[in-house]
Amino acid sequence: MQRGYSYEHLRDAIRRIKRELPNLIFCGGTQAEFLYVEEVPGKDLKDRKNRAWEMSLNPEKWGLTVSRADIQFYWAKRWGFVREDERLSEEELKWRMSIYFPDLTNPEFQDILLSRIYRQIDCGVDAVWIDMLYMQALMLKHISGSWSHPAVQDSLRAANEIVDRIHRYGLESKGKYIYVISWVADVRGNIVEVVPKTNLDAGMVAPDANEIKNRETGEIGEFKEEMWRELVREVRDKLGIPLFAMIDYGGPGRTDLYVFSQELTFEEAGEFLRLADDFFSKMGIIFIYPV
Repeated sequence: MQRGYSYEHLRDAIRRIKRELPNLIFCGGTQAEFLYVEEVPGKDLKDRKNRAWEMSLNPEKWGLTVSRADIQFYWAKRWGFVREDERLSEEELKWRMSIYFPDLTNPEFQDILLSRIYRQIDCGVDAVWIDMLYMQALMLKHISGSWSHPAVQDSLRAANEIVDRIHRYGLESKGKYIYVISWVADVRGNIVEVVPKTNLDAGMVAPDANEIKNRETGEIGEFKEEMWRELVREVRDKLGIPLFAMIDYGGPGRTDLYVFSQELTFEEAGEFLRLADDFFSKMGIIFIYPV
């Protein structure tokens, strides 16, 4: 996406594309993990920073021992605002970051997130990709150790309410059903964690970097078949929705897309796409080709 382009440009682009391809399902998207300070109303930058910081995720709200600063520092490192070896006070961290990891249960952030999505629906999108809609629930589950913890349940409920509101807005304002898609599983090594309940229309998963090209062996398309079978079984039994797989970006470092685009030759990339299509088709997952 290029900054400076307006929603009017998006509306015009969708109109032109659908004139040529009337049956196309056009998918918009946004990030549930991003709260931009510039989105928050306030009399000046300091006021917007303070208000945005209060909307950011703070596990202590539910009595957990991880602080707001701990969570934000983790994401600040992941997003490149701070180095691994840096140590900042909470105030320094607040001013260093221009994006915070939000609290999905905060009504003010919900309105900000939905305003992005509603504007895309008004432009003509038929589906919406929401990145990391369930990340808060997954993180708080890791911290609390239980899906039944109030922090996790509140986060799951908030995510599902977001999806409900999108469905309702599409039907009431445009007379059409808007499909909503997001990640539904956290995979760490061979451990699979699938969200226990969702009202998404489809779920997304991704191979990890070493499945694209193993760092140690150089093997291409070495999929962890047992893990994927477990994941598909969990999604089928718990969620009952179709699954898509894509090559994800995921941030700085040796990400999926970095490995695919930078570590594979042209011939190896073609071979991986063939292997991935075959493998995921066998698993009952629709593989999305990168453009």
